[in-house]
Amino acid sequence: GKRTLNYYIENYHLRNQNNNNNKEIQDVISLPLDYTTDLPDLVQAWLDNYGLTKAEVYKYKLGWSAWDERLIFPVYDGVDLLFWQGRYFGNFKNKAKHITKGKSSDIIHILGDHKSGTVIACEDIVSAIKIARVENAWCLFGSNLSTEALNRASRLFQRLGVWLDKDKAEYALKAIFRASVFFDDVFPIISEKDPKWYSTGEIEKWIKNYIKLYVGIFL
Repeated sequence: GKRTLNYYIENYHLRNQNNNNNKEIQDVISLPLDYTTDLPDLVQAWLDNYGLTKAEVYKYKLGWSAWDERLIFPVYDGVDLLFWQGRYFGNFKNKAKHITKGKSSDIIHILGDHKSGTVIACEDIVSAIKIARVENAWCLFGSNLSTEALNRASRLFQRLGVWLDKDKAEYALKAIFRASVFFDDVFPIISEKDPKWYSTGEIEKWIKNYIKLYVGIFL
C-alpha cells in the first residue's frame, strides 16, 4: 500500500531489460501513494508565514501525504520525478523532521530562469522559491557543496553566491574558496535570518549588495 502502480510498472520494465544479468534493480523513485496537492490548513498557514503564493505552491507541485503527515517537495526533470523531500508536521517527537527519497547530491536543482549568469545556493526549498523570484536559486536540500557539484554547476553559471544559514557561515566561506576554481566570480551572503524570512525586496537588496561588495559590479 506504500508504493504506486507506477513503481511496479517501471520495475517490471527494468527487470525485462536486465534479465540477462544479476544486477540488483534499484527502487524507482515515486511519490507517496496518498500524495495530493490539496494542502491542509496547518501546512498552508506555514507556507503563508513565509509569503509563498498559491501560484508558487502550484508551480513547484508542493503536496501532502496524510499517512505520513509530511509536506512533500518534489524535484522533476521535465516529467520524470528525480527526488523528493518531506517535512514532518505531526506530533511524534521520534520522527525525523525531514526525510528524502533519492539522492540530492545526484541532482542540481535550479529554480528560476534569469539570464544573469548568476546562481544563489541555499539550504531549503522555501528559501530557493523566494530567491528565484529575483535570481536563479540552487536548492541544496542541506548545506553540502561538493567539489563535483560545484564543477557541474559552473557549466551552467559564471557567478555563484552561497547563502546558507548563519550558523553555516564558516562553511560557506570555505565553500566559496573551493568554488573560486570553477566560477568567474564567487561571493557569500551572510545574514541574520534564513533567506525565506525576508521579503522579495530584501532578498534582492541582499544579493545586489554582496555582489557589489565582493565582485565589484553595480546592479
